[in-house]
Amino acid sequence: MKSTFTIFLLLFNLALLAQQPSANMDSIRLKEVTVSAKKIFGSKFVAKNRTGSSYYISPEEIQKFGYTDVNRTLRQVPGVNVYEEDGFGLRPNISLRGTSPERSAKITIMEDGVLIAPAPYSAPSAYYFPTIARMQSVEILKGSSQIQYGPYTTGGAINMLSTEVPETFGAFLNTSYGSFQSGRIHALLGDSRKNFGYAIEYLNYNSNGFKDLENFDNTGFDKNDLVAKFRVNTGPNAKVA
Repeated sequence: MKSTFTIFLLLFNLALLAQQPSANMDSIRLKEVTVSAKKIFGSKFVAKNRTGSSYYISPEEIQKFGYTDVNRTLRQVPGVNVYEEDGFGLRPNISLRGTSPERSAKITIMEDGVLIAPAPYSAPSAYYFPTIARMQSVEILKGSSQIQYGPYTTGGAINMLSTEVPETFGAFLNTSYGSFQSGRIHALLGDSRKNFGYAIEYLNYNSNGFKDLENFDNTGFDKNDLVAKFRVNTGPNAKVA
């Protein structure tokens, strides 16, 4: 009985000490900070597998296979389901966390943080989809963690990052040719100076198609992407970001 009373008294004293404010603690009011960028993860270097609801496809992973079909690129990501429609990934059907995959209408799709659908609230179906071949990396958020990237906050959000302005002068050319007379030409030219940077990118992706119709109509396509980026750094101490 005596030991029980001693333990109770000790716990009571500890509770009193915990409730007393420390004289050495100072209250500091922090200012609100808002960060806006084309990357939804904040830092692409810590985003990869940061949580169970996010995934980062790095430039190394994209360059490893060089896919032109976004479906093949996203198959490696857990929690992402796709089904083919045309065999080339021109109109992808993507599902995150079990949402309806039809024309990717139930997820949020962005390029550099900008919604790709012309009417994302009233007509979100992705009849246009950016070519994955000219993307540098892909950010994927699944579940409620992407709620700030509406309008559809149940399944998730996919943000594709286009090629950035290079830090030094460089040129890039990649061509390929394959079955069904499918071809690709990808060219990039860019440079960065102290106060100015630019990047000009061209991508052509075409094919005669692999389907045979009774009326012998053309089932192929010829897709062209031309992107130009310019960056201006102002101020006396301006430098390349």
